[in-house]
Amino acid sequence: MHLQLTGRLEPGETYAQIDLDAANILPRGGPFVSLELVNIIICKQEDHDHFEPVKKADYPEDPNGYEETITVRRPRPQPLVFRRRTAIHVPNLEPPRQPEDEPPPQRERRDVGDDNDDGEEEAEEEEELGELELKYAAVFKESMFEFVIEQFPDLSLESLVTNVLQTKHSPAVQNHFQRLLHHPPTYDLIDPLTAEEIKQRKKRVQIKLPPRTRLMCQDPQFFVYLGLLESATELTEPHGFYALVNDTMTTTKTFTSTVSLSTALKYSFYDRNKQPADKFALIFQRLNPLVVSTVSLPNFCDKNPVATARLFQMILNCVMEALDLPDACLRAFLLDDGLTIELDKPAYLLNRDDSQDNFQVSVKFGTTLAKLLGVPEDFVIWKLSPRTAYQAKLEKNELPEDAGTCDTVLDGIKDEFLNQKSSHPTVQTWKRYYDDRKAAGAAARPPPPDDDDGNVDPFDVGGDEFEFDIGGRRVDQGDNDDGFELVQIPNPRPRPPASFDVANSRRKHVCTMPDVFPEYFTLVVREGEPLDHLTASRGLCSVLGLVRKLQPNIVPNNCVVRNVQSLKSLSIEFVDESLNTIKVAPKSPAVWIKLDLKCRSSTAAAAAPGGMQY
Repeated sequence: MHLQLTGRLEPGETYAQIDLDAANILPRGGPFVSLELVNIIICKQEDHDHFEPVKKADYPEDPNGYEETITVRRPRPQPLVFRRRTAIHVPNLEPPRQPEDEPPPQRERRDVGDDNDDGEEEAEEEEELGELELKYAAVFKESMFEFVIEQFPDLSLESLVTNVLQTKHSPAVQNHFQRLLHHPPTYDLIDPLTAEEIKQRKKRVQIKLPPRTRLMCQDPQFFVYLGLLESATELTEPHGFYALVNDTMTTTKTFTSTVSLSTALKYSFYDRNKQPADKFALIFQRLNPLVVSTVSLPNFCDKNPVATARLFQMILNCVMEALDLPDACLRAFLLDDGLTIELDKPAYLLNRDDSQDNFQVSVKFGTTLAKLLGVPEDFVIWKLSPRTAYQAKLEKNELPEDAGTCDTVLDGIKDEFLNQKSSHPTVQTWKRYYDDRKAAGAAARPPPPDDDDGNVDPFDVGGDEFEFDIGGRRVDQGDNDDGFELVQIPNPRPRPPASFDVANSRRKHVCTMPDVFPEYFTLVVREGEPLDHLTASRGLCSVLGLVRKLQPNIVPNNCVVRNVQSLKSLSIEFVDESLNTIKVAPKSPAVWIKLDLKCRSSTAAAAAPGGMQY
């Protein structure tokens, strides 16, 4: 039987995984299945270019074949003999004010459990957004994670650092903050400074905290037992806590104890006159947990799904930079239908042990902006949950606008995204940078003249006559003045092609990504029987075949897979001539792969005829 299987090679991954769990498609009849490669298609999903470039040849050069400019007659502009004044009307978007003699209306305080609470009063207090404004917010709801160390006197330094802090506390912190830290806190024991302490089997404690975090404990004796009291800081808020603090934005901070301690002695034997506490409560805090900002856009594309996805990604980029999150940890992209937008984390950050709804991103759009985006509602809220992404079906525009026009709009929005209103210090830095650029641009232009009253009229050129210039270069036509003038303008006719396609030059090319995949590579099935003896380090594997540029493009091999009934997926690895695994660049798009296979069941792995000699 023949099969067509599809998979995707993610950036940085060593193999492409093809899921077989949902469909029972492999043939039955024996514990083994023999696979033979028939064809392979590899693409980026954007251009779907599965052909070599067409060979072209140039036309003979003709210097008179195309004119860069042409001369046309146009009516001479008539001067205006009065000073033009134009009033600009700005609508009043402020809410109506109450008279000074009337007190502002008081809100009634209602209980949380009121059944009639429909959110109307909360909406009254929210800031009114403009038609083309958006307001985004991102927050860690629980920015502090508490971890209790039980039966502390029965622990030794080695068991505390290795079995409790590194094994239990570190992954628990990573799960609580949904893997949005640059890395989890690490705890380690390192050698002391002197040879005598090495003979006594003493160690020093080393703790590495990720950026924007701190490790707190209300009892300073805990840091004494670790030898890190000199590195701990007494906090004023919250009062009475001691902490190891890393308030840098992107740098990991290392704390190393100044004294060496015994690793095997239990804490109950340290000082018999003063027994340690039975338990210590550690609090790991994520600093800078909230950002709220408002952005005003000049314009936007009309229901363009790609532009909408790019706007969402720009919002997520602002969130990641403002909260100092890891790079590319929040993504916005379109699904295959081209109308469904999805917000999710990368695959390597997804974990079923993550906390529920601890991190939340919300975006509210103005009325006009929501219609231009095509979103089903003007308020989007994404609560990060394990294996749960946000999806929304966008509205399709039956008359899409020109792609070039949309790109021009998006280019202008990139600069306007720096002009944000927020109390967050990072966002205020963007605002100052935006103002400096505007001031530098205004200084480079000559200032307009002033009116008599000292105000500037943007429509006044400062003279008695006002002349419109519609562009083009005037041509001298002598003394003949009949109300028209000759102007040279760019030739509106399209330029003729300079080359043509050579007939019978198109040829199918199997490997369609020479920038990622070489012209010669091997496909290895990692769940296969080790009949090919590729290398000992690759484990159970079997060669599926070779793909090369020369004819024949596909060289199949007898690939044998066992445990057909319990097989849930196939892992395809791409290996070059030097047995190096081929990977996609970290920030490149994923690569889609389709395999055409001929498969048959077998009762023995060696029963099927052999393939190529490897």
